Amino acid sequence: MNRPLNTWLIFSGCLMLLLAAMAGVSVTTLRLDRAQMQAAQQAEVEENVRLALWRMDSLLTSIVVEESARPFSAWEPFASQPEAFTKGYTQIKEGEVFTPSPLLSYASSNVLVHFQLGSDGRLTSPQVPLRMEERTLALANYTTPERVAESTARLGELQSVLNQRSPAPQRAYVASAAPSLAPRRNEHVELLNREVLITTCTVSVTNNIAPVTVPQFVNFANAVEPPGQRSQVARNSAEWQARANYNEYAQQQAWNVNNGSYATNANRSSLSTRNARAPQSAPVLNKVPPPVTSRPAKPAKVAMPVPAQPTGAESVADIAGEGLFKPLWLGSELVLARRVNFPNRFVIQGAWLNWPALKPALLASVRDLFPAADLQPVRAPISDPHARLLAAVPAQLVTGAAAIAPLPAWTPARRALAVAWLCAALAAIAVAFLLHGTIALSERRASFVSAVTHELRTPLTTFKMYSEMLAEDMVPDATTRKNYLTTLCSEANRLGHLVENVLAYAQLERGSARRRVERVSLGELIERVKPRLEQRAGQAEMQVVVNSDDAALATVVHVDVSAVEQILFNLVDNACKYAAPTATEKFIHLEALPDGKCALLRVRDHGQGISAEGAKRLFQPFSKSAHEAAHSAPGVGLGLALCRRLSRSMGGDLQLDALVKNGACFVLTLPLGQTGAR
Repeated sequence: MNRPLNTWLIFSGCLMLLLAAMAGVSVTTLRLDRAQMQAAQQAEVEENVRLALWRMDSLLTSIVVEESARPFSAWEPFASQPEAFTKGYTQIKEGEVFTPSPLLSYASSNVLVHFQLGSDGRLTSPQVPLRMEERTLALANYTTPERVAESTARLGELQSVLNQRSPAPQRAYVASAAPSLAPRRNEHVELLNREVLITTCTVSVTNNIAPVTVPQFVNFANAVEPPGQRSQVARNSAEWQARANYNEYAQQQAWNVNNGSYATNANRSSLSTRNARAPQSAPVLNKVPPPVTSRPAKPAKVAMPVPAQPTGAESVADIAGEGLFKPLWLGSELVLARRVNFPNRFVIQGAWLNWPALKPALLASVRDLFPAADLQPVRAPISDPHARLLAAVPAQLVTGAAAIAPLPAWTPARRALAVAWLCAALAAIAVAFLLHGTIALSERRASFVSAVTHELRTPLTTFKMYSEMLAEDMVPDATTRKNYLTTLCSEANRLGHLVENVLAYAQLERGSARRRVERVSLGELIERVKPRLEQRAGQAEMQVVVNSDDAALATVVHVDVSAVEQILFNLVDNACKYAAPTATEKFIHLEALPDGKCALLRVRDHGQGISAEGAKRLFQPFSKSAHEAAHSAPGVGLGLALCRRLSRSMGGDLQLDALVKNGACFVLTLPLGQTGAR
């Protein structure tokens, strides 16, 4: 008992080690596989993000390029042309010829209105001619009253937007983009969107133009009108206008250098003072801007020395000429704007983009990549390095929760891991079954040796004792001698039957059994085996009774007669050994029955029957232990196992009829003769 237990304990320990190793490898593999899938998934998402940004930037860049390609003169309804000549080479002086702006007839769903903001604060549009002659000419040839009215209304809306206070994030953005124009640390300034527009379109440079300090122009503005006598908005406007005038001064200085002249400090101060005293605001549509009669200033190629400035002064200047269009947010409105510098003034030219219409179009272009995507305006500097910003406009792409697809349930690594677990489980089960079979075989072998030893010891003892008594002539009585000889003959038959069963089973196990199959009727088969059966039943004082009709006995079967005889003899022998002592009737019934494609032979006794526990191991070989063999009828538990193997080798079967309660009933199935010849 201890040896099988030790074997199972060792097997269990090895199995636990295997499972622990497999579990560790599985956890590591799953973690690495998940990390790899997440990395691949994130890479795919980033690739989709780059594709989405490229699509949206492509759409927006076309708009920016289209607006940037327009000359500065397109922002005047009718612009003056430079000096030219007619076909006859007659000179046409500058200012004598005007051409209509292409924006008069321009219509697009992406742009609400084109606008121009002068340094004097006036807001105009090339799509809203102000002069009576220009409007009449435009309505007659290039536009319609409805379009002019629509542009006028939009220009008024833009004027309201420019007069609104800028939100705090936008002020922070202006301070980071143009530190030189930002308010001082202790200076509380409320910016307007107009000032944000002007400031954003101002670019600082440090070459080609000598530095001049901004505070000088601020002081000029304060000298004209003391700060205490003005409103906060007026002070802010004056200060920013002074800064703009400073830039005009710098550009004028560059212009004078190019033309070989250099103004004195007094003249520059006088120019700055006059500019600082200029009106700070004006009605939008009630003043007519001067026509464009000069070209933008050219950058200075030669830098002339200027008087030294105070230490620590902040120097700023604008690049002369046409600036680049910059996208910026004015509250919730998106505009493209640039600064155009002239020798004596500057203007801000721009296009008010239709963001409510652009945003759905942009999102529709990436809907296949990110169904829940959104575009959010960027009004302040973003420190997040992973922010998905557009290059064309200050906006951020938010991919949404549906951007990352769920991880697949099965991957190649997980499939391989599942196969490995399945193989390990099958191997463990196979080893367990093999171990169980080996242990069971070992136990059966030990039981068989014990049972056979017991079965051989009893007849051998009888043989030895009776043979010694007969050899020494210790039994003078003839009747007693005959009984002794009969006992010796019976024990010899029992030993012969035991050896025959063991040899037959061994031959079946090795597959070396030779069969002589023949066609025979059930009646003939029973008649051939009946004498031996009756002899064995007579030894137990029982009687074999054949219960069959003539039709059943005439059924032809295809069997090995010797194998059937051995099966029936074993069944009758078991009935004599187990049922005879307690049988209510001393009969062993042998019944032949046809059953469709096979024939049946039923062997039944009237003994105590077979318990349910005994029926489970009834057909197992060597199932009887030495203890059971000593306290039950003689035998080693091999007869029924041999009978089933013999019946199945002929194409039949042997079963216990569990429906019979009064005694034991075995049913032998035999193949019919039509299944084949010998």
